[in-house]
Amino acid sequence: MVIAEIAISETEDLIIKALKKIRGLKEKDICKYLPSETEGYMHHFTMRKIKKNKPEELRALIQEFILLPPSPRLIDPKPRTRRNKMLSLNQVELKLILNLAKKSGEDYLLSKLGAKLSLPTVKKELINSIKENRVEQELWCAFVQALETQPN
Repeated sequence: MVIAEIAISETEDLIIKALKKIRGLKEKDICKYLPSETEGYMHHFTMRKIKKNKPEELRALIQEFILLPPSPRLIDPKPRTRRNKMLSLNQVELKLILNLAKKSGEDYLLSKLGAKLSLPTVKKELINSIKENRVEQELWCAFVQALETQPN
């Protein structure tokens, strides 16, 4: 028990020295100078856990990354993961993909990526294309899709 208290007091002394060197106010300020096991800097909960369970490891990290270097280096934070998994395309990219799908004859892809048209609009455009003797496969696919999504 006495050994654990000595280890904790030594760790506290090193934390105070590290705070003075980085001009920090709180104990968690030194976290931004300590690397994490994955990437970025150490989270303050992790530091607290290491301080309690493995104080010698925390002392070694403080020595290596804060006290020994002439000027300690801030570690970049871990990049945040994107929560929105939706594909975002600008207008130019979408047109390029639509043209590629048109050239390859992927009607299903065209109907998925193309703008959702209402049934009356599709009917009107389909009738106009028939009057002009034009065959537009994607219009037909849009017509079928509009019919399927239409409530009975």
